[in-house]
Amino acid sequence: MEMDIKNIPAIEYRNVSLSFDEKQVLTNVNLSLQRGEMIFITGVSGSGKSVLLRLAIGLERPDTGQVFIDGRDLAALDEAELLDVRSRHMGMVFQEDSLFTGITAYNNVAYRLTEHGVSEEETDKACWKYLGLSAWRMIRKNFRPSYQVVCAAGSK
Repeated sequence: MEMDIKNIPAIEYRNVSLSFDEKQVLTNVNLSLQRGEMIFITGVSGSGKSVLLRLAIGLERPDTGQVFIDGRDLAALDEAELLDVRSRHMGMVFQEDSLFTGITAYNNVAYRLTEHGVSEEETDKACWKYLGLSAWRMIRKNFRPSYQVVCAAGSK
């Protein structure tokens, strides 16, 4: 039976606790985010912000509790199903070293789309849109400027 995802949280943590060795990182976390809702998670280094994200993408498993993405309990999914959830429902932008060096900004954007079988035409359209270069549509994706674009770690 297919779930109506409009009525269930996009992300939900139910009584989640997690520790690494003797260090308790999360204790009985309960959090529910609806589709389209946005929050900011702040805290000092080591307070569990990245752990929450790693739990949400299935890279960590809680010691106790459950993590749901669109109503699916991540603990019940095998690796292939987790990869499907990650590729269809989420994306992550890392702060440092997140771009492939030696290729254009266009090809960095296109990489994930191409990896998932998006047509060249749709990839081209999406890349120009997200790069904000719609005025330059006549410039093809193999255009390489003679200068380097440098991004700060947080804006890569």
